[in-house]
Amino acid sequence: MALIFALSHMSHPPLPKERFADVDKLYHCIGYAGFSFWLTRAFFSLPIQRIVSFVLSIVVVSIFGATDEWHQSFVKNRSPDVTDWIADCIGALLGGLLLVSWLRLWKWLNPKVFAAQNNDS
Repeated sequence: MALIFALSHMSHPPLPKERFADVDKLYHCIGYAGFSFWLTRAFFSLPIQRIVSFVLSIVVVSIFGATDEWHQSFVKNRSPDVTDWIADCIGALLGGLLLVSWLRLWKWLNPKVFAAQNNDS
């Protein structure tokens, strides 16, 4: 989150030379996917249903993306872009789905660990 905010403050962020048009959308998607992955992981530790945690993380990350785009309207040589925010939202969804998929794979690969945890409860 701090990295995203810091890059938003720069009028010319240090990005690699673009090899194709709109590559910045890919950067948005990757950055917000990472943010969502870790936020979803944090929310999963709360005593609420996982689906609520999943949706909440996507909503929070998407709102952060919207405020980040709005914030760019105050930075010299930057402007808000709805398509950047859409890329942020897609990244938020993909990050949450990546975590859910990872946890399901981990549970499938380690069934004895999860069975032992359920028996300890």
